[in-house]
Amino acid sequence: MAALTAEAPHLQLTLQTTVPGRNYDLSLAKGDCDLLVGDWPSVHEQHRTVRLLKDRLVCILARDHPLAVHESLSLEDYLAAAHISPSHLSDWRFSPVDAQLTRMKERRNVQVVAPNYTLLPQIVASTRLVLTTASRFSDFARRSADVVVRVAPREFEPIQFRMLWHERSQSDEVHAWARGILRKVATAMSEIPTVD
Repeated sequence: MAALTAEAPHLQLTLQTTVPGRNYDLSLAKGDCDLLVGDWPSVHEQHRTVRLLKDRLVCILARDHPLAVHESLSLEDYLAAAHISPSHLSDWRFSPVDAQLTRMKERRNVQVVAPNYTLLPQIVASTRLVLTTASRFSDFARRSADVVVRVAPREFEPIQFRMLWHERSQSDEVHAWARGILRKVATAMSEIPTVD
């Protein structure tokens, strides 16, 4: 937002979180949504898409969680744990975690679905739930609650953030300008962060 509003201080934006079950292909086609940015595991071939950046998956746990004594979680311990997720398992297209587990023919035990990311660290801090997320979220999580960050099981691959838009917006000058700004920001952030 800083980069966009620095160049266009009167720009008006409406930001929304993704909601499982919503048909984003239709939202883009109808113009209800102009641009999607997310870490979807599947490529939407009917839309224009640009890869923005990669990130590694980490596990966020309460400081006193039994698995917090390990620097990284084994897949066996990970699958035996209870989890909190921002997306429901039935909509694995929006969950890079569950998409990877599906490819491994595994499934995690998601006990809580809470799509509001700002609540997740507080919930994790007071429970035995494991949150699996992009490492870039870990600084916010540590500032928000008494949690620790651990390396996700080594079987998980890095996740890819993408930007998607409908063909009708391809030649729109304002849309192209905004996409260019987002690409510049992503390029500046392109190095995968380390977990400390």
